[in-house]
Amino acid sequence: MTNVGRTFRDRLRARDLAGCAIVAADDDHYSVDCAEAHGEVNIYPMGDEPEIVEMRLERSSDGEPVFFLHFALEDEGRASTLLDEMGEALRELREHQVTRILLCCTSGITTTFFANRLNEAASALSLGYEFSALPFESAVRKGDDFAAVLLAPQVGHLRDRAMAELPGTTVIELPGRVFGAYDAAGALRIVMDALSARPEPNVEARGIPRDLANDRLVLVISVVYGRLESRILYRVYDHGAIAHEGMVSKRELDLHDIGDVAAAVRVAGWRTEDFDAIGVAVPGDVYHGKQRALSVESATHDLGGILREAFGERLHIENNANAAAVGCLVAQDRFRSLTFHSQPTGMP
Repeated sequence: MTNVGRTFRDRLRARDLAGCAIVAADDDHYSVDCAEAHGEVNIYPMGDEPEIVEMRLERSSDGEPVFFLHFALEDEGRASTLLDEMGEALRELREHQVTRILLCCTSGITTTFFANRLNEAASALSLGYEFSALPFESAVRKGDDFAAVLLAPQVGHLRDRAMAELPGTTVIELPGRVFGAYDAAGALRIVMDALSARPEPNVEARGIPRDLANDRLVLVISVVYGRLESRILYRVYDHGAIAHEGMVSKRELDLHDIGDVAAAVRVAGWRTEDFDAIGVAVPGDVYHGKQRALSVESATHDLGGILREAFGERLHIENNANAAAVGCLVAQDRFRSLTFHSQPTGMP
């Protein structure tokens, strides 16, 4: 065990995670349990190589991961920072246990009084709803942070626009009789019915629709930025078949989080030198397929230089829309050329 490993274990035993106790099962396995989430920190010895740390935090209500990654236990500062980020994810989860709902009209002034009445009614009924009021233009910019957006009758004609700009948010047009009478009970019934009828997102991963068998071992990594959560998805393809897949889930991604995928696949049994090719699809400007990419902060970095330290010279970096276009093209026989247009809404 290295000095970094000892220090990290000592820190796990000496602290809590956002108020939840960290409980040690043994030197390599730790758990965090509270009402909102279940978490684990697992440490995997890797022989002569650095140990690998796995951090996971899952929402208690549905088991959905809110923080999940692997990293090599080499740098004490990075290990400490990632543990702090896991604690911050738990704090944010607690804050978002309330279902936040946005009420909007043309200016936001006429809806403020109604929002206050809705908050009073929701509190009296212990519904766990929190209502805010904003003008429509502000609502479409910030609506991704809310479970639902309620449109006052005077902006009801903008419902289609709101639905297009907020694809992950339930958009509800309030009837004039409910809004005009400040009928809090009626509005709450409409909200409860709409949220209970909201379909669960389809998160099933879909493979390439035709056989692309080959004799290669390939690691594919995709970076997806979001306003509330960002993810790195990765797969190992062995002779064209999916041999392993996983993800990194964090509030904000660091460029080094992409390199940490190398630690995740080591735990699964592969070294980076085992792969015939490693492909990374990222948003932003990629120069000559390997030199530059835009981070979530929109600064330009030598992404190729950073990732080659983790993945070696078999690395190929491409813009995510270009990668999707190539993937769609080779997965079908009907067309000789194809254009893929990406219009992301998750980037700041």
